[in-house]
Amino acid sequence: MEDKEKIIYEEMKENLVDINMQRQRILETRKKLNKRMRTLEKSAKNVNIEIVKLKRKYKEKI
Repeated sequence: MEDKEKIIYEEMKENLVDINMQRQRILETRKKLNKRMRTLEKSAKNVNIEIVKLKRKYKEKI
């Protein structure tokens, strides 16, 4: 029975290592995506500011 338990233990250990590696990859991906999202939000804010400026400029011409 000991050998069987040892095999199960080793399999569980390997699975935990795999799970932790996947978890780490997910965390890294989340970090990258969050950074990209912040960049996109800043760009969108700048675009909105430019739109407001252009609207004002257009209204002044009329």
